[in-house]
Amino acid sequence: PRALVEEGRKQHNCVAGYAERVAGGDTYIYRVLAPQRATLSLVRWPGGGWQIGELLRGGNYPVSAATRRSVQAWLEASRI
Repeated sequence: PRALVEEGRKQHNCVAGYAERVAGGDTYIYRVLAPQRATLSLVRWPGGGWQIGELLRGGNYPVSAATRRSVQAWLEASRI
C-alpha cells in the first residue's frame, strides 16, 4: 500500500485507491519509466486473461502513442 500511495503522490493520481484490488489479485499496478513516465494497471478479465485497465501519465493525462506501443510490446513479449 505504501508504494501505491507514493506512486499516487508522484503521479498526481488516485492509484492508492487500488490497494484492495491489488491485494485481491485482480489488478496489478506498474510504474512505466520510458518512453514516458506513466502508471499502468493490468486487470484480470473473466476467463483469467489480463488487459490494460489504465495507462496514464501524471495527472491522469493520456500517454503518447509511442508509450502505448512500448507497453503493448512488453505485454506481448511477456505473454500477458
